[in-house]
Amino acid sequence: MGLFGLFSKIENFLIKIRDFFWDYPEKFFVGKESFAAQFRQFFLKSRPFSHFFLNFFLLTLLLFFVSRDISAVLMIDTDTMVEGVIVGQQPDGGVQTVDFINPLIVTNMQLKRDIAELVYEPLIKVNQDGSLKKVLAESVIDAGDGKKFRIKIREGVKWHDGEDFTTDDVIATFNLLETLEFGNQTSSVYSKAASKIVITKVDDYRLEFSLKEEGSVIPNFFEVISFKILPAHLLENVDSTNIIYAEPKINTNPIGTGPFTVGSLSGEEVILRRNKNYYGDQARLSRFIFRLYKDQTRAVSDIKTGQIHSLIGINSDGLHELSALSNLGIYPSNVIYNQYWGIYFNLAESSKASLKEKKVRKAVDSAINKQFLVESLAGAGVAADGPIPVTSFAYTDFARNVYDPVKAGQLLDEAGWILAEGQVYRQNSAGEILELDMVYVDNSDREKIAVLIQEDLEQIGVKLNLVAKTIAEVNNDYLLPGYFDMLLYGVSTFIDPDRYELFHSSQIGYPNLNISSYKSEKTTVVIRGGKKETPPEVDYVLEKGRALFNESDRKPEYQIFQEIVLDELPVIYLYHPVYSYIANNRVRGIEMENMVSLEDRFDSITSWHIEI
Repeated sequence: MGLFGLFSKIENFLIKIRDFFWDYPEKFFVGKESFAAQFRQFFLKSRPFSHFFLNFFLLTLLLFFVSRDISAVLMIDTDTMVEGVIVGQQPDGGVQTVDFINPLIVTNMQLKRDIAELVYEPLIKVNQDGSLKKVLAESVIDAGDGKKFRIKIREGVKWHDGEDFTTDDVIATFNLLETLEFGNQTSSVYSKAASKIVITKVDDYRLEFSLKEEGSVIPNFFEVISFKILPAHLLENVDSTNIIYAEPKINTNPIGTGPFTVGSLSGEEVILRRNKNYYGDQARLSRFIFRLYKDQTRAVSDIKTGQIHSLIGINSDGLHELSALSNLGIYPSNVIYNQYWGIYFNLAESSKASLKEKKVRKAVDSAINKQFLVESLAGAGVAADGPIPVTSFAYTDFARNVYDPVKAGQLLDEAGWILAEGQVYRQNSAGEILELDMVYVDNSDREKIAVLIQEDLEQIGVKLNLVAKTIAEVNNDYLLPGYFDMLLYGVSTFIDPDRYELFHSSQIGYPNLNISSYKSEKTTVVIRGGKKETPPEVDYVLEKGRALFNESDRKPEYQIFQEIVLDELPVIYLYHPVYSYIANNRVRGIEMENMVSLEDRFDSITSWHIEI
C-alpha cells in the first residue's frame, strides 16, 4: 500500500470524525429523524406509562445518591452538636456571657459547671449509689480504715497544651484549695477538707493522703477529694486574691485533661472541640457548642425548628410543651437525692420571735401540701421528708409531719396565735398579726411553688408575703446577711449522711452553710478534759458521726440527729429534684442514670453522636 496509502486512510478517518461532530446535533438532537425527536415521539405516545417510569428513574437516582452520603446531600453537619442554654440577660439588655471558668470556685451559673465538666476531670467521682468511678485515678487503696489512702494516677495523660499529667498537678491543685479556705468568696467543702488532709508525693504517679489530726477519719473522703484537677504549670500566679477574677490566664483559657478543649468564652456561643490527644475513648462529636439565650421563649422556638439539638433548664410549662413533639426526646434523670429544696426558717437571734416558736414552725410544715407541690412540677421532683434521704444507710423512718391543716391550726392556737371570728389572719395577745416574708429566686417554677405555699398558709390564718428576686440578689442581699424570715432554697449535700456543714452551730454565719442559723435546743452532757459540758446535742452527734468510719457505728448517731432536727424543724423539706434533658431524636448515646448533679449528663459524652 505504501506510505501514500496509509496517509490516505488516516485522512479519510479524520474526515469521518469531522463529519460526525458536524452532523451529530442534527442526528441526535435537532433533525426530524434525530434520536431525540424519535424518543420524544415515543415518550408522548407512551403516556402515562412513560411519565411513571421517568419519575421512578429519577426517584431511584436520587435515593442512590442520598443513601451514599445523606449528610453531604442535605448539608447536615453530623459532627457538631448545639445545646441551648438559658443564661438570662445583662443590665444593658445583652445576653449574659461567661467571663471566666475555674472549677475550684463554687458557682450558681450552670453553664460554667457544664463547661468545666467537659474540660476538666477529677481523680474520682462518687455515683448516686455511692459507688466509685475512677477517672484520673487508676487505683485507690484504703490503707488505714479511713485514715490513710493511696492513689495511683493514670500514666500517659496529657494536658490540652501537651504537658504531661503527674502527681505534681494534683498536689498543686490541692495546695491551692487549701489556701482558698481562708477567703470569704472561695471557701467550699473541698477547701475545708483540704485544710484537714496531708498529701504526700510518692513518685510521679503515686500519692498518699492522710489526716493532719491523728486518729481522726473523714468518712466521706472520696467525695471531698472529687474536685477537678488543674495543671501545676499554669497555677504559679493563682491564689485566693485573684482566682475569682478573669485575671489569671487559666481562668479565661482553661486547660484540662477532659475530652473537649474550649475556645473563646466571651461570645454568645461557647465552642468546644474534640481533644484529639484524649487518653480515653475519643468523642464521636468533633464540636460541642453551647448557644446562649436570654430567655426560654427563643430557646424553645429554636429547638422546635431544629436550630439547636438539645436544651436544659427549662421550667415545667416549657417541658410540657416540648414533650408533645415527636421529633424530641425527654430524658429524665434519676432522683437527685443528694440535693433537696426546702423552706429555711431564720432562727438567728435577730429574727422574728414567732419563728423561734417550734409550734409555729410545725404548724407551717403541717399546713403545706407537699405532694401537691411536687405534682405541680410535672415530674420534676419527688417528696423529701428529712435531711437524710431514704436511699442512705443512715436513713431512719420516723413518723414524719404530714399535711394536716387542722393540726396546724391547733398548734397555732396552742402557741397563742388566735384566729378570731371574722378575722383573716391570726393575732397574738398584743394584737400583732402572724405575718412572714418568704424570699425565693424569681422563676416560673419557684413562683408556682411560692404561690401554693402562700395559699396553704392563708388557709390557717398566716399572712405570707412573697419576695421574688434574682439569684444574685437572693444570695447577696438576703441569704448571706441573714435578711429573711423564710427562704425557699435548694442545696446540694453529700451522698454520705454527714450534715455537719449544714446543721452544726459552728457553721452559722457567712461563708458557712448553716442557712437557718440553727443551734439545737436539745443539749447533752459530756465530759471533756475532766470538765462537764452541755453542748447542743445535734452538734455532738454530728461530731461523733463524722469521727467514725463503719456504717453500723455511725447509724445510731444519725438516728439521733434526724429525730432532733425533725422535731425542732429548722427546715421544711419539700422535694428532691429530677432533671429533664431535651434532645432531638437524632442525638444518640445520652444517659441520665446515677447522676449526682446536672452536669453529670455528660458522663457518656464520648458516645454521643448524631444520626440522620
